[in-house]
Amino acid sequence: MNSQTLLIDLQTGNITGVVSNETGMEWIRKPLSTSCIRHKCNLRGVIKLTLNNSTRSMVKIDMKLAMYARGWTFHIGDSISNKGFGGDDSDQSNDAELHTVNDTFYIYAKEDKDKLEEGMDEDSDETHERLHMEPKYVKSDVIVKISDEFVSIDNNHKLVLLQSPKLFALKGQPDFQGLVNYDVYLGLNKAVGRADRVGEGLCKVNITFLSQ
Repeated sequence: MNSQTLLIDLQTGNITGVVSNETGMEWIRKPLSTSCIRHKCNLRGVIKLTLNNSTRSMVKIDMKLAMYARGWTFHIGDSISNKGFGGDDSDQSNDAELHTVNDTFYIYAKEDKDKLEEGMDEDSDETHERLHMEPKYVKSDVIVKISDEFVSIDNNHKLVLLQSPKLFALKGQPDFQGLVNYDVYLGLNKAVGRADRVGEGLCKVNITFLSQ
């Protein structure tokens, strides 16, 4: 059954729907609304999405991209400071992430506690396993679904499914660096927690919470 829905236009800045604690959404950076005629979809933002294991046990993110889409068009992270390619600024150990670079998407695991305790660097490949990489995938329409320890990505030609305890921790799992939470962060034409990683061409985003 569908729950709250939000529609974001990254060409005009128009937003349809309610962003509030009650709807499980909070702007970290709201895209600018503009009356100017824009020829490209290059507005940027970051929104926090909070699941609750009942009416919001899964989030569906339906994205429309332009043919010229490039760079970091979307980024989904379990930490507010996820930077891409695995790792954050030590806000959460549960910091799995999924992101694009041009037409390729990547999925990285949350931190490996055992390897961190061995003294390995937090941002190294050893502490953040790359779970999946899919080149030439992000073309026009992409639908991502996220729930606890699960992600699916569909571009109308190929469906990618991953289920692993290394993925998003959204059922109150302990976190050895930060507070337990039920949040994921969605970067729109940018990385969630790094200002210099940006993109363009993500035009419309429809966010819908689902109950399972």
